[in-house]
Amino acid sequence: MKRIGVALVMVLATFTGSAPPGGAASPDPLYDVASIAAGGNHTCALLLTGSVRCWGLGNDGQLGSGAAASSSVPMGVVGLPGVVSVAAGSYHTCAATNLGRVRCWGSNYWGQLGNGTTANSATPVAVPGITNAVAVSAGANHSCALLSTGAVRCWGANTAGELGNGSTTSSITPTAVTAISSATSISSYNNHTCVRLSGGGAAVLGREPHGRLGRRDLRRLVPTGRSFRNHHGNIGGRRRVLQLRNPE
Repeated sequence: MKRIGVALVMVLATFTGSAPPGGAASPDPLYDVASIAAGGNHTCALLLTGSVRCWGLGNDGQLGSGAAASSSVPMGVVGLPGVVSVAAGSYHTCAATNLGRVRCWGSNYWGQLGNGTTANSATPVAVPGITNAVAVSAGANHSCALLSTGAVRCWGANTAGELGNGSTTSSITPTAVTAISSATSISSYNNHTCVRLSGGGAAVLGREPHGRLGRRDLRRLVPTGRSFRNHHGNIGGRRRVLQLRNPE
């Protein structure tokens, strides 16, 4: 059986190089990197200082530099201090701050920025109605936030039920994921979202034709529970997905 790898690389390391000025492009290696988020054609690094730097394709503003332009070097995301979580979708990016707020930038065709519009933004815009987010995730055209209460809220494209609210109607503002109140982590990709629960199981929703929902079903409009105790389960993924392994 082919072993499934990890798509989202989490890095805890310190690189050499002088500190670039805030908001500027950096030709030097990144330093004090806490985590990395990889999108469709762009990448973002969350630094230990709570700032974010992005590089790669930027035509829809997904680098957050204030310009809808690509960059081969890391660009500082403007006006975004105190970040604790960052996630990159196909053409958009979202972040959760230490104040529990969520901000997103980039493409907004499906409402994946969550600010009540469908206008793209090259700078972070506030997602209304969320004040206690602890983490974010981003699929191809949808976004989700994990709240401190264990609930999950999602917004954006919902053509495959990836928002988990029992419908296939897309939403330009956050909607509650049905029957989730004990989530501990979330991961999204393409047209599906997975949620790890406090009891060690997981809930899955959306569409995935290759069985990454843990079942052969093509679509889940509301979360479907699945226990991963004593065997491997999958959370998220672009062909490769994050493995969950509970103690035997």
